Amino acid sequence: MTKFLDADNKPILYGTDQDDSIFGTLSRAGIDRNKGGTKTIVDIGRFDNPLSGWIQNGIHYIGGAGNDTLVGTDYDDKLLGGDDNDLLDGLSGNDYLEGGKGNDRLVGEDGFDTYVYNSGDGFDTILDTDGQGNILYNDVTLTGGSQYGDSRVHRDANKHLYVDVGQGLMIDGNIMIKDYQSGNLNLTMTGAVAATNPQTTLDIVGDLASLNSGTDALGNIKTDPSQAEANREDSLYDSPGNDHILSGGGNDIITALRGGDDLIEAGSGQDKVNGGAGNDVIIGGADNDILAGGANDDRLYADAQISVADAITAGNNQTGSGLKGEWLAGESGDDTLIGGVGNDVLTGGGGNDLLIGGAGDDDISGDANYVA
Repeated sequence: MTKFLDADNKPILYGTDQDDSIFGTLSRAGIDRNKGGTKTIVDIGRFDNPLSGWIQNGIHYIGGAGNDTLVGTDYDDKLLGGDDNDLLDGLSGNDYLEGGKGNDRLVGEDGFDTYVYNSGDGFDTILDTDGQGNILYNDVTLTGGSQYGDSRVHRDANKHLYVDVGQGLMIDGNIMIKDYQSGNLNLTMTGAVAATNPQTTLDIVGDLASLNSGTDALGNIKTDPSQAEANREDSLYDSPGNDHILSGGGNDIITALRGGDDLIEAGSGQDKVNGGAGNDVIIGGADNDILAGGANDDRLYADAQISVADAITAGNNQTGSGLKGEWLAGESGDDTLIGGVGNDVLTGGGGNDLLIGGAGDDDISGDANYVA
């Protein structure tokens, strides 16, 4: 292990390519906080050398490869996990935590902490006990977004999606903030805003008593939301643009095969949704739905109220008699599928998918288009 000072006069501790456990064990009060470890164990508070005089500047950890555990001090530390699946705990102080590649857990306690995520890093879980700090996402500080359709979904100017998934706040399917409360980590979610490009973005609404026979410039059927009738069984289709499709109640069929990055809210009822091409966001709503993302990189969310006794008995995106709950099918592309609190079925299909079952007894299959 190599030891020297960085530009902020923090002692640098390097891990190995193995699974290291490195602890900066000395608190501001001089209390030994060593929790033990399995491979590399460092007790920086007991170093009998000139570095001990620099500990009050915090420690700079570089974990390297391997599944590392890095635990800071009560000073301002910098923790870099490196490759693989790491646990970073800054303890108190204003810490900088960057998990790097792999699925990492980042923990901050008292102090203003900075959490860093870059594209391709994997799936990171953040737990910040005092809610103070911020998130740097590809070198941009996130500040939250405006409501984007469903009240659980928000989007910012850079098109980052924030979704309340019950257990916490999900950001772009890449970051989970556990126990999120409004305003935590400088993230504020506000109400809905009008579409910024009405020429290419349409609101398509179900549960209508009648449909206007005319069409718009994109060849879409025009609807009149003022004549709404609850719980109709609708068949809704998209346009070539980026659509917001809201089916309402009833057992609806939503077919979005004309492209575009669509936001689809299935609403209540036993709905069937096919997202087709485009980077779609599909939200199941209440009752037992079948959600298929289609091509490209999609995000599919089950509702948070399903209780399921059985799974799907007949597959290839078809419904068998045993269907009792939510089925999320990613198909091709790098998809994100997030289950609810019930017993869900998640099938990733082709591509590099992220499948999160959530609570309940879930059936998860990475490379499959059906469940038999």
